Parts: sequence; structure tokens; C-alpha cells
Amino acid sequence: MCSLLIMFHINPIINKPHCLDTYNFVSTQFASIKSIGSFTNFSQISGQDLITISNVTFDCLDKLSEVSSFIERKLTDVNLNELALGQIAKMSDLNNKLHEQIYLFNCITHDVALLAKDTAGGTMSQDVINYINFDIINKYKQIVFKILTLIKKINVYVELLKPKIM
Repeated sequence: MCSLLIMFHINPIINKPHCLDTYNFVSTQFASIKSIGSFTNFSQISGQDLITISNVTFDCLDKLSEVSSFIERKLTDVNLNELALGQIAKMSDLNNKLHEQIYLFNCITHDVALLAKDTAGGTMSQDVINYINFDIINKYKQIVFKILTLIKKINVYVELLKPKIM
């Protein structure tokens, strides 16, 4: 299994990534989740894949906490004009929605555990189990697409705001 964790793009000028680069990290992580075998062939998600997914989501949320702090500090920056503050507020709303979607995505472990519990009795046919797997994976693929869409929207604000808030 290949690792889904990647390194940040390092800014050569200061040799340290800016916290707003975290969105690209999160985007790459969730794009990688889409390529997990069970997500591409709609099969049962293995325990190892669930651990990987859980680690990725927690790592992304941990890195995004720094971004949230940065955004909150900028929302109270008296040196920024009204337009910039409005754009930061919109970015903050999108950032909060991103957090919600990542938390929602992490519920995949619960849904897979319920399926395992339900199938342990052996009363379901393989067709029903396959359909439930398909339904679970389809649901979480849609959440991944929502996450990636939110990041694209956030990155528009990042590009507009970076020169003003650096």
C-alpha cells in the first residue's frame, strides 16, 4: 500500500510553507483517497484502508486548525480594508464548511462497521452486500467531491488574498 501522505510545497524564499498552502495538501490527500481500490471498484473497504482514511482525515484536520487560527487573526486585523475583510470572512465560511465535510467523511468508519455487523449474521445475500458497499462508497465519493470543490473555491480567495495578507 502506498502512503497517501505527501510533503508541503516549500517556499524557497523563506524555506517554510505558508499555512494557506495546507489547502493544496488537503486536496491532494482527498484526491488520493479516491484512488483507493475499494473506491475505484466499489468493493468492501478493508480495515487497513479505513485506518489510512482515518489517519488522512485527522492529519488534514490537524493541519487545517493552523489555517483556522490564521484566518481568525486576519479577521481582526485592523490594517486590512473592508474588501479584504469581506473576502476573508467568505473564506472563513468555506473553511468551516470544509471542516464539516471532512468530519462527515470520517463517518465512513461507522457506516462500514455497521455493514460488517449486519453481514456477520450471514442472512444477507452477496448481491445485497455488494449494493450496500456500492451505496456507502458512492456516498463518500460524493463527499470527497464536495471537499475538493470547497478547496477550489477557497483557493480562489487564497490567490486573491495572499498578496494583501502576507
